[in-house]
Amino acid sequence: ADTSRRLLLRGEVQNQRVYLRWAASSPTFWQEANVQGYTVRRKTLRRNGVALTTPTVQVLTPTPLKPNTDQMRRLDSLNQASDP
Repeated sequence: ADTSRRLLLRGEVQNQRVYLRWAASSPTFWQEANVQGYTVRRKTLRRNGVALTTPTVQVLTPTPLKPNTDQMRRLDSLNQASDP
């Protein structure tokens, strides 16, 4: 398996909401994914405590999520300034 192209994910439930955080496993993959964006899908495996024979999948972000370009420009300038 290509471990340089993994997406590391952490989910947490608070007050009946799900919060997701994710990170790309390499700087190159992070840059590529930021250009393409991220699509969030919800896969339901159980309903009312009963396992579904066929899990359901719902796309939560029909348009891929992308980083704020102003923030990305600032990060790029900080990275360039820190390069020797």
